[in-house]
Amino acid sequence: MHFRAGALIVACASVGVLSARGQFDVSGAPQTVDHSALTGVWVLDDAKSKLEAENWRNRQVSWNQPAPCLPTLTRPGEPETYDCQPPKVTSNTYNSIGELGLFAFGRTMLEPPQTLTIRADMSSVSIDGRPRDITTYRVDGQTHKLRVLLSRPSHSAPPPGRHSAPPRSEDVNVRTQWHNESLVLEMSSEFGGTAFAITETLLPADDARQLFVLIDVRKPTLKPAVKPIRRVYVRSQ
Repeated sequence: MHFRAGALIVACASVGVLSARGQFDVSGAPQTVDHSALTGVWVLDDAKSKLEAENWRNRQVSWNQPAPCLPTLTRPGEPETYDCQPPKVTSNTYNSIGELGLFAFGRTMLEPPQTLTIRADMSSVSIDGRPRDITTYRVDGQTHKLRVLLSRPSHSAPPPGRHSAPPRSEDVNVRTQWHNESLVLEMSSEFGGTAFAITETLLPADDARQLFVLIDVRKPTLKPAVKPIRRVYVRSQ
């Protein structure tokens, strides 16, 4: 299936895999596009979103590669045996601070909400349902501060002699713009001296029955790289 929205072209394969490439008019000229197609209640389509392909969480499985198995010394005539070492991680392949930053921000910024309620006009967009709760973005191309809750207070009692960890929040820089029918959010912050930055694009289909959420993690630089996130929502209301 193919559809065109302004200068951004998104192609969906029949198996439900979504890929995207975009070219945007960044001249800054005033736009008069009707953004009502983005307004509504949207429900995540798990089958088309391919959440199992996202590798931003539980990445230890990806970077803990098995070490080589080395032959052991044996006597003549004895079968050759191998000593398989446990997985090892080197500084050349593992950015520990970057992975911690991805984990800290990912739980709030990348976790897929099951439902999105969006109200949009030319000057602002309100999004309700994601882990960062109700957020209103000023769509003026300027950078604004957004206070993001990274961890919530525990509802269960702590073990005897220990105290509950206080909730933690961080400031995130947000720059929000309309690019024709699509809404583009550029968000960045810092964790332990390592930059964290993502670009999130919300693009309604031409018939306004589907919403494509495209997320790219631009920082930190990790090996293996964080795969582009491509999710599909269907209109509920």
